[in-house]
Amino acid sequence: MNRFRGIWLVALSLILCVGCATTRGRLSETAMPQEEVPPGALLYDAPVNDSLSGFNRAMMMFNGGFNNYVLYPLGVFYTWATPSCLREGLSNFATNLGYPLRLVNTCLQGRFGAAWDETRRFAVNTTVGVLGFRDQATRWKIPLHQEDFGRTFERWGMGPGCYLNLPFLGPSSARDAVGSLLGLPLNLATILLPTDTSQGVNLTGVLNRALSEAQGNYQLSHTIYNPYELSRALYITMHEAATRDIPAPEINADPEPSFGNLLLEPKDPVFRDNCATHYIRLPGSSRRIPFSCWIRQRFDKSGRPPRTLVILPGIGGHRMAQSTCALAELFYRRGWSVIAFSSTLTPDFFQGLPGQRFPGDFELDSADLDRAIALALEEFRHRHPGRGGDSCTILGWSLGGINALQLAARGVSFPCDQFVALNPPPRPFHALQTIDQWAARPRQWDVPDKEEAVRALLRRIAQKYQEGGKSLKKLPVTREESEFLIGFYMQMPLLNLLTANAKAGRYADGVGSDVTMAKTMRLGWTGYAEQVILPQYREARHAQATLDEMVDALSLTSQTTKLASCDRAYVIHNEDDFLITQEDLAWFRSTFGARVTLLPQGGHTGNYHVSDYQKKLIDLMDP
Repeated sequence: MNRFRGIWLVALSLILCVGCATTRGRLSETAMPQEEVPPGALLYDAPVNDSLSGFNRAMMMFNGGFNNYVLYPLGVFYTWATPSCLREGLSNFATNLGYPLRLVNTCLQGRFGAAWDETRRFAVNTTVGVLGFRDQATRWKIPLHQEDFGRTFERWGMGPGCYLNLPFLGPSSARDAVGSLLGLPLNLATILLPTDTSQGVNLTGVLNRALSEAQGNYQLSHTIYNPYELSRALYITMHEAATRDIPAPEINADPEPSFGNLLLEPKDPVFRDNCATHYIRLPGSSRRIPFSCWIRQRFDKSGRPPRTLVILPGIGGHRMAQSTCALAELFYRRGWSVIAFSSTLTPDFFQGLPGQRFPGDFELDSADLDRAIALALEEFRHRHPGRGGDSCTILGWSLGGINALQLAARGVSFPCDQFVALNPPPRPFHALQTIDQWAARPRQWDVPDKEEAVRALLRRIAQKYQEGGKSLKKLPVTREESEFLIGFYMQMPLLNLLTANAKAGRYADGVGSDVTMAKTMRLGWTGYAEQVILPQYREARHAQATLDEMVDALSLTSQTTKLASCDRAYVIHNEDDFLITQEDLAWFRSTFGARVTLLPQGGHTGNYHVSDYQKKLIDLMDP
C-alpha cells in the first residue's frame, strides 16, 4: 500500500478544505406570477454551491467532446461486437471487486448490518456467481450498499463543498472527489494482483462502463441544448437517492396513460447507430439542417423496392430520440427506408432556417418543412439511388402530427402517398396551455411544503430507478404527480428553444439573454404564444390580429374543408388524450370519417409500444 501514500496524503489535505463547506378563460390568463418560483424549476435548478461554474462548464464541454468524438464511435463498435451478457458480466465483476471499499465504509458508518450484507454478497457472487460475473446475490435479494468515503464523510456531517465537474469522470462534489481519491486503493484487484495486472483489470471495468454509457450520453448531448443545469440536478438527485438508508416509500401508483411512451424503444440496442446523417441547406440560410437515414437494400425478399418514410417527431423530439428510432425500426424491418427530422421546435431544425423567425407559427413551420423534406428526398435519392421509391409517406405524432396535417392541407412540392398523423392536437395553442397548467400542478397540492414535495418526488423516482435495476417501466407516482412530470417534460423544449435563440442574439420578451428554467416556466408556452409568436404573426400577416384570432387561424380546425377532401390524410388518436376535448373528437369524426381511428385508451402517445397499436399502424400504412 506504500505506492498509494501520496494519494492518501493529498486526499487528507483536501479534506481540510472541504470539511467546513456547506450548501443548502383566455389563453393569456394562465401566466405564472413573476415572483413565484415555478415547480419545475425546483427539479432543474438544484440547490448547490456552484462557485466553480466556469471551470465546471469547461469540463462539461471537454467531457462532451471526448464522449462524442472518442467514446461514442468506440462504443457503437463495442456494443455491436460484444453481447449484452458479456457487458453485464464485466459490470458485475467490477462491482464485486469493490467489496473492500464498501465493507470499510459501511463499518466506518457503524452500519454493521450493511457490512454483513456486503460480505454475503461477495461470498455468493464470488462462488455461485463465478467470480462476480453473475449477480446471484441480487437474485437472492441480498441488497447492495454502494458506499464510499464521500458518503461516509457525509454521514459524519461533512458538507459537500462546491459542485465539481471532473475531467473524464463527470459530475461530483469536492467532498465526493476526495472520497473517490481515498477509495482507489480499496479494490480487490489492486490489493491482490501485481500493479500492471491490477491496472489492466480495473481499466477493463472502467472502459466497459464508459463505452456502454457513451451512446446514452451522446443522445443526451444532442437532445438537450443546454444540459449543464440538468446534469447537475440529476447528479444531486441520484446522489441523494443513493445515500438514503430506507427504501423508497410505497405508494398507490397510478401514472397517467401517457407515461407508456417511456416503454417505446428500439428492439435492437444498436439500431439507433446504424443510420447515416445527411444535411440540406435551405436557400438563404447560413446553416444546414441535419436528417437521419436508415437505408434499406434495393429490394426486399418479395422483389419490391423499398419505400421511403419521413418521420416528424412530437414537441421537442429529436431525430435520434428513443421514440423516433423505435418507430423508424418498426418500418425499417418491414422494408422501408426511413428519413427522420427533428421537431420544428428544436434548435436541430430551426437553426437551419433562413431569417430570424422564432418557430411556433405552424403555417410557416409547415412551409419550411415542405422545402426541407423536398431537399432531403432529393439528397437521399442522389446518395442512395434505388434505396427509396419515387414517392414517400409522412408519419408524424403530436406536434409532428400537426405538421403532417398542415402539409396535407396546404399541399406539398414532392410526391407523397399518405399523411399519417398520430395524436395531433387540432387546437395546438390550447394544447400548449394545458401543458402549462399541468406543469404548475404542485401549486394545487394540499401539502405544507410544496418545494420539499417536488424534491421528494424526484428522489423517490431516482431511488426506485436504482432499486429496480435502472428501469423506468414502473414509476412510483400518483396521477397528479405524473401529470406534473408530463407537463414539466413538455415544457423543457421551450428552454432549449429560448437558449438557442439567446445564444444567436435573439431574445424572447420576458426572458432576455439570461435564460433559466425558472424564467422559461414563468413564461410558459402560453406566454411564448402571446409575447413571441403573436408579434411575428402580426408583422407577417395581420397587423391588427388578436391573440384569439391567431390561435384560431393556426389551428387545424381552420383547415377543415381541405382536410376533409384530402383522401391521403389519416389520423390515429386516443380518446383519453389529455391534449384534446370531446369537441375535438367530434371534429375528427366529422372531418376524417373512415380515415380516423379512435382508440379508447393510451393517453398522449402512451400506447405506441403496444403490439395491437403497432399492428393497426402497419395495416394502415402497409396493407
